[in-house]
Amino acid sequence: RIVHRRSDASAQPASDDLTALWDGARAFVHEKYFSHDQEHYSIQRSPTGVGRLFLGDLGWLRAGNHSFWWDPHDPDRGYRFDREGAQKWAVVGRQAYHGIDCWVLEREYGWIKWYIGVERPLLHGMIDYVSRDDSDASDTAVAVQVAAKFGGSGITTRKAFYAWKETLPKERAAEVEAAYVRGMLPNAYPLAEHTLLEYKEVAPGWWFPMLQSYDLYDADHGAPAIISGSRKLKAIEVKVNGPLADELFQMEMTEGVEVSDWSHEPPLHYKYKKQFTDAEWKEIVDKANRNDQLSKKRKAAREAVVGKPAPAFSAKCEWINSVEPLTLEKLKGKVVVIDFFADWCGPCRNDLPAMAQMFKDREKLPFMVMAIHPPGSERKSIDKVIREFELGYPICIDVPAEGSWGELFAAYKVDAIPHAVVIDKEGKVAGQGQLGEMVVKARELSP
Repeated sequence: RIVHRRSDASAQPASDDLTALWDGARAFVHEKYFSHDQEHYSIQRSPTGVGRLFLGDLGWLRAGNHSFWWDPHDPDRGYRFDREGAQKWAVVGRQAYHGIDCWVLEREYGWIKWYIGVERPLLHGMIDYVSRDDSDASDTAVAVQVAAKFGGSGITTRKAFYAWKETLPKERAAEVEAAYVRGMLPNAYPLAEHTLLEYKEVAPGWWFPMLQSYDLYDADHGAPAIISGSRKLKAIEVKVNGPLADELFQMEMTEGVEVSDWSHEPPLHYKYKKQFTDAEWKEIVDKANRNDQLSKKRKAAREAVVGKPAPAFSAKCEWINSVEPLTLEKLKGKVVVIDFFADWCGPCRNDLPAMAQMFKDREKLPFMVMAIHPPGSERKSIDKVIREFELGYPICIDVPAEGSWGELFAAYKVDAIPHAVVIDKEGKVAGQGQLGEMVVKARELSP
């Protein structure tokens, strides 16, 4: 059972209360917000979500070598720079970390570092490094230098470097890879740093870090990397192997609160009531079945569009960020990712930063991005979103269509947003779905 109160300085001292439990058959979650009037229950088949919800906050579980029911670890997954997973930890030095004398261990040629106490071998810190967004030129320079050092002549690009490395014997290729990866490290920045302090022996030989924190870094705007997010977690009390009362695994539910029951197929959504009549419960189940059939029908309609010529833009469409109206003929020969969004759509805002960044990186990307917005919004509302997220790519304002959000929405069978579509070089619909999935698809279609 987990009882968790989260604080949010932007709201008030306690922004929400969360209670979650696993009774051996189903997981129950209750979340109530104090920053606004909202609460809900969730019932799940698996405790996976419960574990990720709370245990993901614990720094020591971020070590990446633990396997739990809430986050299974694949022993064969390998590493970033060693796909076979053969790389080992190595002790590379000794230094003070938050005033604690520690051994410094590294893996991934230094891209992952741990700090282990010398007096008592407990984990106190973890740092994971990633490449900067603007590191292409410096990484290419490292590739050229490493190739010259190991006898690769005429190497001027990373593509040529990788092709040359593939021709080397396995052991020699490993040496080259190690030199190259270590050479890139000075241009990297820490993605996250986890700190684990104030260990307490909660049972004989069992030590728990009562103070845990992490800092997330951002280097999008150049060096030095800045801290973009932080979290501190202080454990007040930890009990191990104590007796647990049955009531800890029971949740008292409040009437009138929304419930999402994901343990049922199809999922049920209703307001909780202590006693439902047979007729009321039948209507809840029947509604879930109707919604499920409608969802499957809509999915089949979207899938039927894939592989067909992309629907044409209407001549009546209004265009933003485009000197002239785009046509499928003008897009021929290009892979295109289209984001269906709206200024009034909250979830759509999650995809807009990625879309904006892809447009900024358009010279590097093998595909182009654009968007389609439904009709009906005031132009000033759309412009406000464009300014907020710095959207520079072409945006098509769809034209009205009866029974749909717009002609293009109807033609692509889009009935929920955000939604993304990929058009291939021949002008055919190559895929529909979430933006991230469609970006992957676009890369696959591009040379």
